[in-house]
Amino acid sequence: MEVSIENLNDINGLERIKKENIEGILKEFEKLKFTYNIGHELIDNNFVSNLSNLLLERLNNIHIHIYNENRDHYPK
Repeated sequence: MEVSIENLNDINGLERIKKENIEGILKEFEKLKFTYNIGHELIDNNFVSNLSNLLLERLNNIHIHIYNENRDHYPK
């Protein structure tokens, strides 16, 4: 079994963990993997940015979803 940590978007003014903050956690826990949530990055930044070498090495899952304005996981 693999355990993975995912980058999150901010919700209602609550700041949550970004992919840049995950690097320090991955360095501390060598078996931990990374789930890249592209939808969360897009809703906060409106663009997808490059992943560091560490994030790429630990990447084991990609989560893609859409949003509408500030509503996350927006159904079509």
